Amino acid sequence: MFVKMYIYHVNLTRIAEYEKIMERADKLYKRYVNYELFYMESEEKPGKFIEVQTYASEELYEIGHKLINKDPEFMDLYQSFEAVLAPHNKEIHEETLRDH
Repeated sequence: MFVKMYIYHVNLTRIAEYEKIMERADKLYKRYVNYELFYMESEEKPGKFIEVQTYASEELYEIGHKLINKDPEFMDLYQSFEAVLAPHNKEIHEETLRDH
């Protein structure tokens, strides 16, 4: 298994918009790659989200991402995603996890 994890903060006034973006992004990703998406909001820090994407292998992740990055809808969604991030903290922390 290959996992990508992202931690970021969403503007509290735009969480509903964020959830719609995530639904659209999930559908887009599934056109290109077989994966699972989970995202959850922190109970201790409202607006802080952890997003987890799981793939069968790193190879499938790489192939899927090359295709997704060529889709013009992806760039539009990513710009929409960046727009809903918290204005005081637009940092996206990324981690990679894999089986041994």
